[in-house]
Amino acid sequence: MKKRAISFLLAAALTLGLIGCSGKESGSDSGKTDSPSKDLTISIFQSKNSIIDQLEDMAEEYTELTGIKVEVLGAPGENYLDNLRGKLTGKQGPTIFTVSEGTQLDILHSYLCDLSKEPYVSEIAEGMGLEYEGTLLGIPQAVEGYGMVCNDVLFGDTELKDFDSFQAFAEELSAKDISLVELSDNSYFMLGHILNTPFAMQEDYRAYLEKLNAGEVKMSETPEFIEWAKFMEVIRDTSGNPMGITYDDQAADFMTGKAASIHQGNWVWLQFADYEADFDISLRPFPLMGNEKICVGIPNAWVVNNQKSEEEIEAGKDFLEWMFTSERGQHYITEEFKFIPAMKNIEVADIDPLSMAVHEYVMEENTLPWTYNIWPEGMVTNQLAAVAQKFFSDTSMTGSEFLEELDKAWSAGVK
Repeated sequence: MKKRAISFLLAAALTLGLIGCSGKESGSDSGKTDSPSKDLTISIFQSKNSIIDQLEDMAEEYTELTGIKVEVLGAPGENYLDNLRGKLTGKQGPTIFTVSEGTQLDILHSYLCDLSKEPYVSEIAEGMGLEYEGTLLGIPQAVEGYGMVCNDVLFGDTELKDFDSFQAFAEELSAKDISLVELSDNSYFMLGHILNTPFAMQEDYRAYLEKLNAGEVKMSETPEFIEWAKFMEVIRDTSGNPMGITYDDQAADFMTGKAASIHQGNWVWLQFADYEADFDISLRPFPLMGNEKICVGIPNAWVVNNQKSEEEIEAGKDFLEWMFTSERGQHYITEEFKFIPAMKNIEVADIDPLSMAVHEYVMEENTLPWTYNIWPEGMVTNQLAAVAQKFFSDTSMTGSEFLEELDKAWSAGVK
């Protein structure tokens, strides 16, 4: 299993036909001389409040460079999709906006331009483009990834390659009152993320999900899930019940040596800032059936509104090309937005070590997809989480019984 050690010193639903999304020639870093008329304004709407100020700075810089006005619409709040749908159905939608895979893409795909002919799309890392029925509709805003965030001092030379090595090490640590893998009470941190792995390891996870939704297959009869349930028994028996363990508690237990690893993603780095520690960390795959990949996905992708005039569409595409190919555009992605790029042409340096580890897995195409983006809506929080709570509270429940209950809950969630 490949290990990334990090020297770590902390100081701190609609139908519209696709229209007018024509291709174009590649632009330059300094802006295109054949750009649309400079009295044109393009607008940008996206779902991350945390980058509004930086995005406005980027827009101002692009306007100074090209003369094209770029308007960044206000912070979206909690109702991004509803707000966006209102704008689009009223034909007042932004030129550029962000869409995530799953419900948003299912609802909004008919508004999106085909971006497959853009000159830089060959730089998108394998499997990271936003596609609908085989057509590239979105350029990944960033990637995020998760796995086992490990304290290498506690791990020592131990390599987790399969269930047997996992169980043996979990029992060894438990004898010292140390958890091997600590989960927390958030529905995704307790179940959703870790359950993604057996789904993602299916030969065709989309086809498997269709069959599961139709009742044609069961998790309790699928080898990867059967093995996964054995891991979950070990986690429960050696790490305890995650109910009552908050996200903050999970990070604290890891940083103070109570947990040798936590099942988390690169975002957890910010939780470590209040702890003084000097030890190596690695981001390792969950070793289900010898798995050596971490789970990586794109929270959002940039798209272009096909309702706009051809001139505005071209201007929107020009802006995205500049952002992903120019030195200044790439600077904003990595240095100002603090994103992990999903583009092979963007170098990264000044990002935190966990994010760098995710980036390396992506560049090496050593990743599993986020399958829960296309699970039935609300499946984790409304159906599966209660089953997980029961499993962790009732130590007499076997892994097989856990899977059977998950099957029942899934079936109820589909209906």
